[in-house]
Amino acid sequence: MALRHDSVATIDNPEFINIAPNALNPGISECEIKVCYIGANRNGSFISKEVAEKMAQTLPGTPIVGAYKKEQEDFAGHGEVIRIEDGEIHFEKEVSPFGFVSPDAKVWFQKFNDYDTTTGEFIEREYLMTTGYLWTKQFKPAEQVIRESKGQSMELAEDTLDGYWSKIDNSEIEFFIINDAEFSSLCILGDNVEPCFEGASVSKPEISKNFSKDSNVFSKTLFSMMEELKVALQINEGGLRTLALEDYTKKEEEEKAKKTRCEKRKKEDEKPVDEKPAKEENPEEDKKEAPEEEDKKEAPEEEEEPSKKEPKETPEEKEETPEEDDKKKKKNHSLEEFEALESKVASLESELSALREFKLNQERVEKEALINKYFMLDEAEKEDVVKNIDAYSYEEIESKLALAYVRKNVDFNSLGEEKEEKEVEESPLMTFSLDEESAGFVPPIVEALRQTAR
Repeated sequence: MALRHDSVATIDNPEFINIAPNALNPGISECEIKVCYIGANRNGSFISKEVAEKMAQTLPGTPIVGAYKKEQEDFAGHGEVIRIEDGEIHFEKEVSPFGFVSPDAKVWFQKFNDYDTTTGEFIEREYLMTTGYLWTKQFKPAEQVIRESKGQSMELAEDTLDGYWSKIDNSEIEFFIINDAEFSSLCILGDNVEPCFEGASVSKPEISKNFSKDSNVFSKTLFSMMEELKVALQINEGGLRTLALEDYTKKEEEEKAKKTRCEKRKKEDEKPVDEKPAKEENPEEDKKEAPEEEDKKEAPEEEEEPSKKEPKETPEEKEETPEEDDKKKKKNHSLEEFEALESKVASLESELSALREFKLNQERVEKEALINKYFMLDEAEKEDVVKNIDAYSYEEIESKLALAYVRKNVDFNSLGEEKEEKEVEESPLMTFSLDEESAGFVPPIVEALRQTAR
């Protein structure tokens, strides 16, 4: 009889420990998972966006499993095998857990351009995505997944699967339309195993690491920045151009020149007015010292000159003074506007720099996502595009990776040569994989079981 030690909780209040928000075991690493895409797939099933959104409710807590083969130093397929021993058929599944989808995981839809190796073209697909954790410190194969990225194939709980067979998009092929299902696991695949959903994978975080904690705040901030940026743009003959500080500098110089000209004109106009009292004093002094006749002669002459000037000057002063006042007001207003606009431009330039940096980061994310799609290429084959990811354009990286893929998978020397079939040795203990990886002869019973497993 085994010894058992009972432990009963006391009535004392528990003492809770404050765990930091970012507290995490150092032995795990965050990963990003492309679960499946919307629409028809090559497995013969169809998942709508509404159904995928409903299925996504079962993603949190889903285990991440895999069948790792030490002799291959890589993962295999789903790990489903049939063992025939002593005439009996045994169905087994050889997988191990390597991680899990966090209960508070991010779940979202993301569009990707998948490269179709059969057509040589890119197809836009919308993937259901989530984040998870892998035990990279305890399991070295999990570390390999984070380092290299691996294919992934979702597994659904059979007892929850609900759907029907039907033709879609006027096609002659029937698809199994899934109405509802629950995720049972997410299976890591090896490089030699094609996933049902071509681009499905498990990799290090690429897209999710750029997510804001508050997406609403981020979108509002971005919208505000874009609206303010529009204010700093004006229509030119050649299209849009940014208002630079040089434009405001030119305006300021023009305003200063106008102000200088107005001040000079004002001083010139004020000179005769200032001389008036002096000219009026001279006749009074002359009246005291000179005879009356001279006064009569000289006085009119001196009085005529200001009288002649006054009618000419007075209208000008009356007309110019309001204009000068208006110019002063406009000048003061323009200077205030310039200072405000100068401050606004400085702020917008800073925000524009942030937007440019954001754009560059987004382009880099797209490039990295494209590189990760070519998981079948090793690090040496992708070394050039990885080192020059910022120098190469998206199209250049795409072209180089596609060329590397063709060079790796196409042996031009062996084209036209027939491959020799390998003989299958019979033994009392036979093992066959349900994954459609193996080539050559397949017993009818295994083929039937594969169809059943689908």
